Amino acid sequence: MDVQRKWSKNIYHPLFNLLLLISPLVSEPSQIEILLETNIFTISKLSKFIPEDIKNYILEIIQNLLPLSHKIHTDHSFFCNIFKTLTPLFGVLENKNSRTILSNLMNIFSKINPQLEDVSNLIIDLNSFSSKLDQPDFDRVLSAFTIINSSKWEEFDITSWTPLIYNMIYFIQNQEEFSIRVNASYTMKRFIERFNDISITERESYLKLLSSILKALKKEMKSNRDLVRHEYLGILAHIAKFCSSWDPVIDLQVLLIDDEEANFFNNILHIQQHRRIRALRRLCIASSQGKINKNNISEIFLPLVESLCFCSSKQYHNLVPEAIKSIGILCTNIHWNQYYNLFKRYIIKLKSTQDTSKIMIRIIDSAADALFHTYKFSLIDSEDIKINNSIKTSLEKDLKVELDSSNLSFYLKTSITNDIQVKDIIYSEFIPPLIQILHKMDTSTIISRIPIALTITKLLRCLNHESLMPHLSLVLSEICKILQNRSQSHRDIAREVLSNIIALLGPQYLLYILVQLKSTLKRGYQLHVLGFTVHTLLYRLQKNAVIGSINNCIDIIVEILINDIFGKVGIEKDSEEYITSMKEIKTNKSYDSFEILSSIIDLEHFCLLLKPIFKLLHEELTLEILKNIDIVFRRVSLGIFKNSLCYTRNGLRLCYNLFQEGIKNFKTKNDKKVDTKKTFIVELSSYKKEKKNNFSNNACKIIKFSLDLLKGILLKDKTLISPENLIPFIPIIGDSVLSGNEEIHISALNVFSIFLKLNIEHVNSSLNVFVNQAFSFIKLSTSTNTELCQTSLKFLISVLKSHRNVEIKKEWLVYIIAKIKLDIEEPDRQNIVFSMIKAIMSRKLIFTELYDLVDSIAAIMITNQSKVTRDMARRIYYQFLLDYPQGKNRLKKQMDFLIKNLEYEHASGRQSVIETLNLIVTDFDDSVIKDFLEPFFIALMMVIVNDRDIQSWNMSSILLQKIFKRSDSSVLKFITESFKTWLNQVEESCLRIAAIQGYGFLFQVFGKTKHEEIHYFLEKTRKILDENINSYNSENCELIYQIMHTMLKLTSLVPEIIMSAEQSTLWNFFINLLACENSKICFIAAEIIGKSFSFCKVIPKKLPLISPYGLLYTQNNLSTISNTILHKFYKPDLNKELSLQFSKNLFFIAKCYYLTNSEISEYENLYMYPKVEKLVKFKETNMEYPTCLEWLIFRLCIILKNEKNINHEVC
Repeated sequence: MDVQRKWSKNIYHPLFNLLLLISPLVSEPSQIEILLETNIFTISKLSKFIPEDIKNYILEIIQNLLPLSHKIHTDHSFFCNIFKTLTPLFGVLENKNSRTILSNLMNIFSKINPQLEDVSNLIIDLNSFSSKLDQPDFDRVLSAFTIINSSKWEEFDITSWTPLIYNMIYFIQNQEEFSIRVNASYTMKRFIERFNDISITERESYLKLLSSILKALKKEMKSNRDLVRHEYLGILAHIAKFCSSWDPVIDLQVLLIDDEEANFFNNILHIQQHRRIRALRRLCIASSQGKINKNNISEIFLPLVESLCFCSSKQYHNLVPEAIKSIGILCTNIHWNQYYNLFKRYIIKLKSTQDTSKIMIRIIDSAADALFHTYKFSLIDSEDIKINNSIKTSLEKDLKVELDSSNLSFYLKTSITNDIQVKDIIYSEFIPPLIQILHKMDTSTIISRIPIALTITKLLRCLNHESLMPHLSLVLSEICKILQNRSQSHRDIAREVLSNIIALLGPQYLLYILVQLKSTLKRGYQLHVLGFTVHTLLYRLQKNAVIGSINNCIDIIVEILINDIFGKVGIEKDSEEYITSMKEIKTNKSYDSFEILSSIIDLEHFCLLLKPIFKLLHEELTLEILKNIDIVFRRVSLGIFKNSLCYTRNGLRLCYNLFQEGIKNFKTKNDKKVDTKKTFIVELSSYKKEKKNNFSNNACKIIKFSLDLLKGILLKDKTLISPENLIPFIPIIGDSVLSGNEEIHISALNVFSIFLKLNIEHVNSSLNVFVNQAFSFIKLSTSTNTELCQTSLKFLISVLKSHRNVEIKKEWLVYIIAKIKLDIEEPDRQNIVFSMIKAIMSRKLIFTELYDLVDSIAAIMITNQSKVTRDMARRIYYQFLLDYPQGKNRLKKQMDFLIKNLEYEHASGRQSVIETLNLIVTDFDDSVIKDFLEPFFIALMMVIVNDRDIQSWNMSSILLQKIFKRSDSSVLKFITESFKTWLNQVEESCLRIAAIQGYGFLFQVFGKTKHEEIHYFLEKTRKILDENINSYNSENCELIYQIMHTMLKLTSLVPEIIMSAEQSTLWNFFINLLACENSKICFIAAEIIGKSFSFCKVIPKKLPLISPYGLLYTQNNLSTISNTILHKFYKPDLNKELSLQFSKNLFFIAKCYYLTNSEISEYENLYMYPKVEKLVKFKETNMEYPTCLEWLIFRLCIILKNEKNINHEVC
């Protein structure tokens, strides 16, 4: 610094100007050499301190003296010294005059060493300027670059390369001129490619020059010139590729990957954000595995990543956080000295910048992470395996990859040799300036400055407790001041930072933080902020806190929470007149805090949690406060259920002690003792009214809480339900159910319902008492909607089901049924009613009221809108029919009820009836069901005919088939006679359709055993088809369709009958029906014909086609079928299913034509539809007429040709 100050004095300008003036006048050789050596020494040793204008004077002096020197011609070492001193100036001097002088000096050198002549001319061209001010002469410059990069680069020796490389170092920094910058980069890459061609004698000089490039590269990484940095990255990749054996870059091979998308150097500055992020992650992974040298991380990659942190473009919003995170990871693998310099530089930069202070704080925080993890794992933990696993987890979370812990490297950890010195630096040099920044009185930057508190905490965590506390106090005081701020955003960020601080410090510092908060947030709205902040801290701690770790904080936390709920703060929160926008006032998080606190405290300290509430119960409380106490107890219960310690005998012991605490102070009646003396004697002294203790009246809250807690623990951990654990509770639960408090009654019955699972003498002996009390509660309840009545009913249901030996009076059950009968229509109480009925039915208890109630359930089974309710009612109704005696008249009445409701207006009700009938038909005994099969049959056939709901129709058809199976000969005779009667009703098409459908179901059940009925059916349907085949309307179309549907079933069931030669007339009807305009009839006709084809076997060169059962398909039949189908293909409304079936049939016919080689006998029969097609001349065949297959193919081609006019599915 002294030298620099000296050079800045004005005396040196006139001094060197004077030397410049006298230099041409010097003629004495010895003086020339002295003056020359002096100037060379000056510019060599003090170059970095000399201003450029003085350097210009020195270069002019050297230019004047150099031609006069004799030593330079005779002493080669002197020449080399001057050459090596002046050439590096090409890389740093920017002044036009200076660069011109340097070029002239190169010309002088070329006269001394002729090998430099070409290079000298090129350098003069490279540094040439046009007549415009400070503008390069682009023609000469670019021409020089072309010469170098095209031919000369392979001829240059190391001496020639030296001035060129320093020129390239200068030119590559030109941000304005792309062509100059790129050419300079390309020339340097040419030089790098010579690595393996350099001779051993020149190797040292070459590596020095390469080191100069690397030095310039490292320097440029710290600048803010993105374009230049991009070029240097390309050069670095070139060095890593071609100089792979050079020690400074040998570690960079891991970043060179053949895949362009994986190569770090190609992607780190790529325009696509995601490729930059992937490159950063690859760099971090390589660093974490110790594959990259600490110096390269510190001097190249950290400055590079820093530059990415300051990307201002919004398109890189994801890149900046990734870059900041990467700094922390890279810092773990540099030397402590490098880390120290880096951190100090960051602090200085943070102090000097305003616009980027937010980013700088995040960078410093990331760098502090490295030191924090180093101290957390290497200086606190002693086991290396534990260390590596801990850091491995942290790295995997950041990098989103899986790492092998055995390969992880943490150089920063191993480089710290003097722990005391490092801690002293952290304490005295790192933390104070950060605290100073945090303490800065500027409200406009609070949001950006407050996160630095977390950074300070990470650094403090590296120190011991004694060193940590003074600075921690300062940090907490600053955060508490911000929490006093009225700005919501300021408080939110302060709270978030504070929660992160407690996560870093651990629960052992919670008490200290709470004391700081309580001492700062004392009044008004600050008390609301205090309660809200306590919740935030507890919420953050609960994830990793060990049970019992905050036992020392229970008193202060509960005091804050009690005030937040029941004190002045709570009153303000509940007040409707208190209008505010503060979320800390509008929401009460203290209930949540009670839940969290009870989940992480030791059960032995549980009394500290409840002690303030017990104290509160001694006072006279309003209903609102009692309601809040109930909420607190409920949230505490939820917290205890999350506490693993409660699922032990200690948890049961806690419940028992709480009960005893409540029961000893609880009184059912507050009796006052009357002093007889005071009755007669008048006391003249003033009466001092004693303060009333209300704990005896409020103790029921504790008893209820203990019972509810016991119930929750037993339900969540069934292993605790054992006689040795629960027998002690039986007397106290008995006392509870005999108490005079309704809340205790409810809790006691709920708990004892769990005890019913224990079939032991203690439970059974006391059960009558509980049953009597439960019934009395029901009887005294004005409505079944009360919680006590509902709980009592549930308890009695449990007893009825599980303890059959306990007798419950019949008149009690009659009373209960009478009371709950009206609830059967209430959705919220139906389950209780149904459960009670099932419990009574399980004991087979019979009384009239039960029958009446089941009749109501039967109605609900049909009319209720809820499927769940209908199903439940149906199960009860059906079980009642099975298990309870039904007189003949009553059973008939029930069946008539079901039959009648098959006509219920809503499909859901009809379906419920059908399901009930299905159960009856399936399970009832033959002797019982026989008399009802005929009515069931008639009713279901009416559903088949009239019901338009598809599901009801399908269910009825399935049930009808079950009825056919259960029917004896007399019932079947009635059924078949009914079908015949209906089939002969010519005027009643509905009955005929019903008969046809019924026959279909009958044939499905009995198959081949009803030949007589099948023949009768075929005869009748043949007549019906004959009557209706030529006239179609809505009625006869449905009739024909149902006939065809039944015929399809018969084709599968009895092909030997339906496909016999006797039924040929019937099959002619089927073929004719292919032309029907009704798509349903047409489809089922095609399906029947296709089914018949499956039975036929084609014999080569032989028609007609014969089925095994006698049915014949002549050529004329096949032609008619194919003609009809082809005609149908022209219909634009042809659906997919029909066209698919037509295609299958045509394929079979084409197969027949092919195998039989059939010819068309009459040429005019080729065209049934002449308007569609034109005649075809078969000139190339000797046949008089074409074959049937050719004819079919021709017709199909015509259809495809007219594709636009037909349905797409047909094609």
